Amino acid sequence: MMANPHVERSAKRRRRSVPAVLRRRGLARAVLEFALKLAWSRGCYKVILLSGVQRSEAHKLYESIGFRGDVERGFVAKPSNAV
Repeated sequence: MMANPHVERSAKRRRRSVPAVLRRRGLARAVLEFALKLAWSRGCYKVILLSGVQRSEAHKLYESIGFRGDVERGFVAKPSNAV
């Protein structure tokens, strides 16, 4: 059976952050850069990173690595009893 060429390769990681005492040491940058290299080496054509709108410092990091916040727009729906 042939693989469907229209099926996207994807990977998901949710709610990852560096503890406050370990921030500003390059750990998040190293993890994200590794994840991008891994994705590209496995044939992924894009990586999507979701982040809360209030996390402006994290957004600066993402942009410095090559992510762009003006390419696509994400929408989130949660059940009314979710936090």
